[in-house]
Amino acid sequence: LNGNGEVVSVGDTGLDHTVAFFQDVSGENVTMLKDPFFFNETNETSAVLNKSHRKIIGYWPLMDARDYAGGHGTHVAGTVAGAAGHACAIAGERQCSLARFDGMAPEAKLLFADLQCNTPDGCDCGWHEWCPCVDYPDGRCPSDQYLYPPDDLASGYLRPLYNLGARINSNSWGRGCPS
Repeated sequence: LNGNGEVVSVGDTGLDHTVAFFQDVSGENVTMLKDPFFFNETNETSAVLNKSHRKIIGYWPLMDARDYAGGHGTHVAGTVAGAAGHACAIAGERQCSLARFDGMAPEAKLLFADLQCNTPDGCDCGWHEWCPCVDYPDGRCPSDQYLYPPDDLASGYLRPLYNLGARINSNSWGRGCPS
């Protein structure tokens, strides 16, 4: 069991895709998913996944597309599916010390949902009915270290990720709610 053929979704603070456990040295970019909710009459989404990226096939920036330094989301995604083998190959190391820190499913692909605002002026998740930011001044979620998942987790969060191919979802959420 190494995750081969699986897509795992992780929702957390953000993901630093330049870390060795996620970086694609072939130059493939991480694809930002603009609107994974829209489906046409044949039930196809307008979201385009990048299945060529060695690790991250899609990044859904519900808040923004960044993680704070030493970010929890980067750590959680690495624990789930991080794989440093390519970094070891580039370095030419036969016994690579980084590879011992690979995640539990190093061959799995990741769909990441960014649920924390790390932008100093706040984040606006747009016109979507699921957007929790509408309850804040100017419709912007604050940059305050809290996660802001959609109000309806079933249809506003889990369903789009499932429709994009994720059959396993990891949410390492804790801490109280903002007041």
